[in-house]
Amino acid sequence: MVFNNTNWNLYKVFTVAFEEQNLHRAAEIMLVSRTAIGQNIRELERQLGVTLFTPHHRGVIPTPQAVNLYSQIKSASNIIVGAENDLQTFTSESAGIIKISVPDAAVDTFIADYVKEFRVKYPKVQLEFFRRKGVDLLTTGNLDFVFDVDYKFADANLTTIKMFTLTDTFVVHKDFLKNHSLGQILSKEQFINLPIVSYHSTWSDFTREIKSETEPFVIRADSSSIVTLLVKKQVGIGWLCKEQLEAMNDPDVVEVQVEGFSFSSFPAVHIYCGYKNLSRPARAFLDGLIKFNKR
Repeated sequence: MVFNNTNWNLYKVFTVAFEEQNLHRAAEIMLVSRTAIGQNIRELERQLGVTLFTPHHRGVIPTPQAVNLYSQIKSASNIIVGAENDLQTFTSESAGIIKISVPDAAVDTFIADYVKEFRVKYPKVQLEFFRRKGVDLLTTGNLDFVFDVDYKFADANLTTIKMFTLTDTFVVHKDFLKNHSLGQILSKEQFINLPIVSYHSTWSDFTREIKSETEPFVIRADSSSIVTLLVKKQVGIGWLCKEQLEAMNDPDVVEVQVEGFSFSSFPAVHIYCGYKNLSRPARAFLDGLIKFNKR
């Protein structure tokens, strides 16, 4: 595509002058002088090599060339004016604060990467992240979104979207295994006698599944980031998600298995206030996140 050097403002002046067929009214609409309108029209005629208007006692009369030009550029003019208006609206509304409650697992697996992209497009929007804030704060306006890995809320005023799935696993530092003379596949007896670092609270269910009468020594943390830190410090075996292990990208932290036991995937659910009640930046964040997650 080849573009000429004609200033688009000349076409804007032409369009208004054509529609008004009066240079004084065109000047009033564009908030410039009658002289400026005339100068712009003459410059456009010079560049195009045609006469666009002939004088008339009530204003100006478009020439056939002007009629043809107007028919060609009117739709383009509408698109450009609409885009400019949208941009002004976008700029004026693309500021504010988005408050999000999110577990570490969601941050590790995909939100952190998306935030980098979002900040480029919405540099004036502030993001505030909270860990495990209640869904009740949505209705009071203190939160825009709540991410949770367990769908346990039934509220007709909330809209729920399944965003992604996670799979639990056990992870450990390689040196921890080496120091305990262990491999990456553990027997149930070996596993139960090792310290476990976890932010889960379902150990009774787990010990029933592996048919153990012994409760393991559990170090509880309120976030997976603390679990990760303690694993890297070789405190014990960590209970995390495979997706977090991949995001960690640390060759010294590896997955371990327990004989006769395997985890199943579970849905991570995004719960948020009614879509129509979201601010423009918050809606853009959500729409972009959904698209980002589908890549």
